[in-house]
Amino acid sequence: IFTVSEQLTQKFYDANPHAFTVTNGVDLKHFSTQQLEPDDMKQLPHPRVCYVGVIQQRVDFQMVHEAAVLSPDVSFIFIGPIWHDADIGTVKNLKNVYFLGAKKYNQLPGYIQHSDIGLLPHHLNDLVQSMNPLKLYEYLASGKPIISTPVPGTEQFSSDFITIVRNGRALAGAIRSVMSRQQLLKPQQLQDSVLSYSWESKVHSMLQKVFAAYR
Repeated sequence: IFTVSEQLTQKFYDANPHAFTVTNGVDLKHFSTQQLEPDDMKQLPHPRVCYVGVIQQRVDFQMVHEAAVLSPDVSFIFIGPIWHDADIGTVKNLKNVYFLGAKKYNQLPGYIQHSDIGLLPHHLNDLVQSMNPLKLYEYLASGKPIISTPVPGTEQFSSDFITIVRNGRALAGAIRSVMSRQQLLKPQQLQDSVLSYSWESKVHSMLQKVFAAYR
């Protein structure tokens, strides 16, 4: 049995000791190949903080609201379909929060690459604790630093690349801090941090476990 998180692996382990954690991976070439700036981003001012993914109740919009009010010069950009359970009411009328809708997979790198920071503002509920967010790897493969709540997977990377926050005030402060040292963080450093997370390496790891089980 393969799962993407330790929490899920532990749920299966007692029944089957051949349960293993293999975290999500990333298409390195897809997200590192430079794309043109999307037309619907061109008028949005920098700094740009971008979330890419399904917009649902796991996103902490109370945190986003507090940070957006404290940071009126920052553009908070959300890319993805909005589910009915998403609590966007507090932010949808803020002038610096933008919902650009769902995009095709081949368009996503352009939105991330032309942002300044990747955002992971997830609630820390049971669902999130069992996840291993794809966005984590996609942001880094695009050469972008991340600000995130302490979701599983963030502990794998340097605090130079991922800043952990727990509330809106901390998020606003982290944005200022990351932007102030932006010149010190080279995109190549961030991309190099996920070289071992390619989908090819994940398949190789899984096959090793399968072959070992039959020896």
